[in-house]
Amino acid sequence: SFLSFLFLFSPAPTSPTPRKPRPKAEEVFEAKPSGTPSEVVLHLESPDDHGPFSCVFSFTTVGGTNEKWKLTLEHKDGHYDCTAARADGGRSYLFFQRFFMHFFPKEPMTGVEIMKNGKLLPETAYVLEKNGALLQPSATFGNELDSIKVSTTSNHAEL
Repeated sequence: SFLSFLFLFSPAPTSPTPRKPRPKAEEVFEAKPSGTPSEVVLHLESPDDHGPFSCVFSFTTVGGTNEKWKLTLEHKDGHYDCTAARADGGRSYLFFQRFFMHFFPKEPMTGVEIMKNGKLLPETAYVLEKNGALLQPSATFGNELDSIKVSTTSNHAEL
């Protein structure tokens, strides 16, 4: 029969090619000066299939107008970088009443860069809490920033 013919000459089923984890995730979001807390979360699968690794950026802003921002989470060479910045790379006119940034699972940060007007803010502008795993502004933070980048060397693959 025709069906037997098709069955005999059909290619053998192949197993699906394993998907390689994405090394980068991005999300563009609207930062609104509403005074309402907002949160953006990005996830990447770990390269060793030990579940997702996440970056969380929480913030409250006032002043100015809505701005497009971008959160980026990237994995390379055994470490993760998470960056929150204006989507166009420009200057922000928002007044940050608060911000928090952390990784999940909780990992101590090995690097922090907060930029304003092309200049790196001093370490006195922020505090690392929870054994270095939570970034938040210090009492001397001037409420202005254009970007935040945090890094960690993850032990996530060993969990």
